[in-house]
Amino acid sequence: MLGSSQKKFKDLEVELMDTGKTLLQPESVPNLPPTTADDTTKSMRKGIYLRVLSALCTLIFYAFRKLLPDVSSMQYTFDRTVCCIILMSIYFYFTKQFHAVKSSFERKAAYNSIIMTFADVASAVAMMSLPVSEIATIFSTMTIFNGIIGSYILGEPYLRIERILGGISFFGVFLIVRPPFIFGSEGAAEDASTGLLPRYLAGVLLLCCAMIYSFLQIQMREMQKRMTSFLVVYYFYIGAAVLLAFYFVLIESRKTLTLWELTVTVGASVFHVANLILLAQALKLMKPTLVGLVGYLNLVISPVIDLVFFGTLPSIYTVLGAILIVGSCVKLLLMKSK
Repeated sequence: MLGSSQKKFKDLEVELMDTGKTLLQPESVPNLPPTTADDTTKSMRKGIYLRVLSALCTLIFYAFRKLLPDVSSMQYTFDRTVCCIILMSIYFYFTKQFHAVKSSFERKAAYNSIIMTFADVASAVAMMSLPVSEIATIFSTMTIFNGIIGSYILGEPYLRIERILGGISFFGVFLIVRPPFIFGSEGAAEDASTGLLPRYLAGVLLLCCAMIYSFLQIQMREMQKRMTSFLVVYYFYIGAAVLLAFYFVLIESRKTLTLWELTVTVGASVFHVANLILLAQALKLMKPTLVGLVGYLNLVISPVIDLVFFGTLPSIYTVLGAILIVGSCVKLLLMKSK
């Protein structure tokens, strides 16, 4: 009996060895070429191009909102959200990811979508009263907020130097906002006549939105352990669309958009979704730190957008504020990469 068992074991061992030899044959496992320094350089260059395009899409998205002064922020947010859901659904269909959409939903996404809806509507209001360059600069403070909020929610260390950099960034925002009771006529919003809010209130509101978006990014980082960030945003948008649909059913009726307004709204959605896709692809090719640093090019491009679309240029205070904010954020990113 023992001899029979030993024989079976020997036969099984020989079979496994033969199987291993077969699996290791060249025809079964293709010889992949080793990654060279040239391949790495090409991937990084491609990632930089994608990140620059992503930043450009973001700036055009900001500018398109300012082209719709007669569309309420509630309706703009709702229409844009619905368009984004349609575009992202098409993306999931062609990339064969709808199985993940059906199986990965969490209640946490629904709760966070309520917060995102408030921030989206509030930022749509604030954008009407600020140039694109100032919108981009204020939103860049999210890097600072990520450190502050992450220290409370995730227990991440928040060093003294990070607090100093945060203070410098907020002073930069102060220069951009320019409260009129301190800066006098410099605080007036001559170049933002389409907005409902004065510059300083719009700036403070947008800063609050940046803080909320930073909080949502921290939440997404935790949820990314179970699903992709693109899928998280998709769930956020579905929740926002449902919430805003109830608003229009119960409180306010939607206006009929003109062809121009509809085109700009769809265009804003396309550029927003394109930004998400391009950013995700750039993160696959480059380190997150480098992606963040390249993203600050939008502060160089944004004055061109203001000049081309609206015929305005940033003031010296905005430039000084941008330098302080970008310098602080770049220093912080370089510290995190070590």
